[in-house]
Amino acid sequence: MKSSLKALAQLILHNVEILEADCEKRGIDVPSLEDVFTPGSDIINEDPAVLKASHELTSAAYELANIVRPTHHSLFLVASGALPAAALRCASELNIAEILKEAGPSGLHLTEIAKQANADPQKLAPVLRVLSSQWIFKEVKPDVFANNRLSSVLDKGKSVADLQHSPETKYAESQSAGAALLGHVMDEGAKSAAYLSETLLDPETAFSGGPTKCSLQRAFNTEKTIFDWFEDPDQKHRLYRFGVAMEGAAKFEPPELALNAFEWSSISDGALVVDVGGGVGACSVQVAKKNPTFKFVVQDRVPVIADGEKRLAANEVELWRSNRLTFQGHDFFAEQPIKNADVFFMKFILHDWPDEYALNILRKLREAATPTTKLFVLDKVMPYTCAPDAIDEFDSFVPGAWKTELTAPLTNVIGGSSISFISGLLMLLYLQGQERTLGHFVSLLKEAGWKVVKVQQFDALGQVPSGIHAVPA
Repeated sequence: MKSSLKALAQLILHNVEILEADCEKRGIDVPSLEDVFTPGSDIINEDPAVLKASHELTSAAYELANIVRPTHHSLFLVASGALPAAALRCASELNIAEILKEAGPSGLHLTEIAKQANADPQKLAPVLRVLSSQWIFKEVKPDVFANNRLSSVLDKGKSVADLQHSPETKYAESQSAGAALLGHVMDEGAKSAAYLSETLLDPETAFSGGPTKCSLQRAFNTEKTIFDWFEDPDQKHRLYRFGVAMEGAAKFEPPELALNAFEWSSISDGALVVDVGGGVGACSVQVAKKNPTFKFVVQDRVPVIADGEKRLAANEVELWRSNRLTFQGHDFFAEQPIKNADVFFMKFILHDWPDEYALNILRKLREAATPTTKLFVLDKVMPYTCAPDAIDEFDSFVPGAWKTELTAPLTNVIGGSSISFISGLLMLLYLQGQERTLGHFVSLLKEAGWKVVKVQQFDALGQVPSGIHAVPA
C-alpha cells in the first residue's frame, strides 16, 4: 500500500505542474516570497481548473504537515494562533512595512527600525522573528530585516513621516484597504474571539440570539450592537477603518461578482431594483452601468447613505445627474416602504444575523413584494466539512448547486481553505450571525415565504459568494 505521505506529495507535484503551465500560458512568473507584492501577481485567477489545483495543492500541503508534525505541535500552533496575529498587528500599527520600504531591499537594522517606530528594540525583535518564521518580513542577516511579498501588503501607501504626523489619515490611500481589513480582524475580531468561550458558557448569553449578547460586547464592555457602537464618537477611527476594510474585503471577490451572480438580462427594462442594506451603493453602481434602463434605490442607515450620496456625486457624476440611483434611509427590520420593486437585492446582509433576525428581514421584504418580485441574495454558501458521499442529496435539488470533491488521498474537503469559515465565526462574534449552507438558506427563505429557484455558484467551498435567486412562494 502506497504511503499517504508519498501520495500527498505526488498530488502536490501534479497540481504544481497545472499551476506552472497556467502561468506559462498567461506569460507570468511564479511569484517569489522574496519579492514585494504587486497587484495581479497572484497565481490563482477565476479559472475553475486553476482554483481547483490551488485548493488541492494547499489542502495536500496542510495535510502533509499535520501528518509529519508531532500531534501536540499541530494543536499548539492552533492554540497559539492569537500570538502571530498580535505580532502582525504590532507591525502594522508601528508602520514597520513602510519603514522597510523606505530602507530599500537591503533592509534595516533592528535598532534603527525600532528608533523610527519609537519602539524598544528588545521587544520588537521577537515580534519580527515570529512573523519572519511565517514568511512575513525576512531577516536578511542577523538583526537586519527587509520586506517580502507578504509583509509588503501591510504598506498603507503613505510615507512614514505622514503616518506618524497624521495617524488619523493612515487609511486614506486606496492601497491601504488590505491593511485596514487585517487591522479590523486583528483588533475587533481578535479581542472578541478571546471571549467566545465565556459567551458560549454563560447561561445569560449561551442561547441568546440577541445582537447585544455577543463576544464583542464582553470584549469592549458595551451594551450596543457593533454598528451602534461604531457610531459612538470615540469609535470614529474604528468605523472609518471598517468602511475601508470592507473595500479591502472586496479584493477577495471577482471584480464583476454582482453582475455575474444573477441573470440581470431576465429583468424587464425600466425595472426598479431596491438594494437593501446597500451601503454606499457600490453594487448598484456596478449593475446600473451595465443596465441603463434600470432604476435603483439604495437603502441603509442615514449616516451610511449620506456618505454614499457624496461618493456618487463625486465619482459617478453622470449616474448621479440621471437620478437613476437614489438613496433612502431605512431600517430593514422595519416595514419596507417600497411596494413595487421588481428586485430586492441584498449583499452580505443575512450572514450578519441569526435566523430569527434574518427571518424578520426576509418577511418584511415578502410583505412588500408583488407576485412577480424577485429576491436576489448575494452571500457565501458554505459546504459541509464531511466527505461528499456522506451528504444528503437535498442541497443538489437546487439548480446550479455545486458539489464538493475529495480527491484521494485527501481526507479533508476544506483543507487549508478555511477563510470562509473564519469569516462565519467573525459574524458569530459580532452579531450572532453565521455563514449558511445551501440547505439552511432554502429552509430559512421558505419559512419567510420565499422559494429558492436557482443558485449561481462559482466554487464549491464557499470562498466566492453565491447568487441565490428566490421568488414569492
